[in-house]
Amino acid sequence: MHSVYWESIDKNYMKVITFTPSLLGGTVRVISSKSFAHRALIIASMAQGESTIHDLPKSEDVDATKDALKHFGTTFEGDTIQTNHRNYDGEAVQCFASGSTLRMLIPYAMAQFETVKFTGIKRLFERPLDVYETLFKDQIKKIDAQHLQVFGPINTNIFEVDGSKSSQFISGLLMMSPLLKKDVEIRVIKDETSSSYVNMTLDVMKQFGVHVEKCDGTYMIPKNQQYMPTTLSIEGDYSQAAFFLVAGIIGEKIHVTGLKQVSLQGDYAIIDILQSMGGKVQWLEEGWLALPSVTHGITIDLDDIPDLGPILMILAGLSKGTTTFLNVDRLTYKESDRLHTMITILSTLGVSTYYKNNVLEVTGVSTFKGNLKLSSQNDHRIAMSIAIASIRAKGEIILEDADAINKSYPQFYEEFQSIGGIIHDN
Repeated sequence: MHSVYWESIDKNYMKVITFTPSLLGGTVRVISSKSFAHRALIIASMAQGESTIHDLPKSEDVDATKDALKHFGTTFEGDTIQTNHRNYDGEAVQCFASGSTLRMLIPYAMAQFETVKFTGIKRLFERPLDVYETLFKDQIKKIDAQHLQVFGPINTNIFEVDGSKSSQFISGLLMMSPLLKKDVEIRVIKDETSSSYVNMTLDVMKQFGVHVEKCDGTYMIPKNQQYMPTTLSIEGDYSQAAFFLVAGIIGEKIHVTGLKQVSLQGDYAIIDILQSMGGKVQWLEEGWLALPSVTHGITIDLDDIPDLGPILMILAGLSKGTTTFLNVDRLTYKESDRLHTMITILSTLGVSTYYKNNVLEVTGVSTFKGNLKLSSQNDHRIAMSIAIASIRAKGEIILEDADAINKSYPQFYEEFQSIGGIIHDN
């Protein structure tokens, strides 16, 4: 076994760029789904043998999951994932900024190994892990602000989970369940948030041969099941498509391809939301066509779709009337405090907002202010939202921490420029 090391690291994006207002129009093939990719990679690692996953997205988060799985004995060559013997190499598993990687791998690690160490940026460990800390108590130990140690084995087969927390906890437990080799029950108490992401997990588990039953808020995973190697492709990412769909509505027509017409992704809700706001969006040749539209305010519940919050707030800022966002407190514990970051950004852009009791109201304007400087707060979705906002600004927008996009969509600025966006390096 390798000697154990703790790698202290924090992630600060330093790139500064300037956007010159320019309406976007054209065709973009969106990146593959990061959420599907995490699940497919982790389950493929649990399946003994060789699986093939096509169209894996290239991003820091997906790379973090791949690198983490290498510590557990999984090898990668092109689209091929091979696991013959699960064996932890003793080195700290570096999750960087990926909450999905950490939250989904903790149960896997505990079910398979005596002890595993995880590390990542400080912000990652500021995000809640309380569901696991309640379930496993003394088996999870925080070493310091960037290091965590977990201890196996998992001795229970019945789990009670607070469903109002992140769905990633439920997904992590679900994916791990066949490794326990016994009947497993996951009982969800309180309302289940982001249930679409759990449905995505169940779909990927099914593709690898494991069946899950659900009854009255309880997930039941019968014993005598094991993951079987398979071949699959990762579909396009609706959470990333949302940026370009909004750009088409506030700019010129944009055709976003690489998507399934109907998807289990929770962020598929972007289509209904845009249409409900008056946005002209229609299916066309393996993608959605977004046309310039006059949009109006509606009420949007972000409970199941927190990742859509920032870009929908930008659209709300350019829509007639007031858009009311419900369950916005969910945005507080993301890669940044997205709620207060977006309130600050909208205010700087000249948009009036009002926040109280988990509700945010955004009253639209015709054009955003320009000739100003904004920061992504090291948050990929904030950076991309600011980019889209810039196309309807009265002057240039300088963006600090612009390379935060590498977390999920490294090609975003290239795609942005390919359809008419103007970017200057500072």
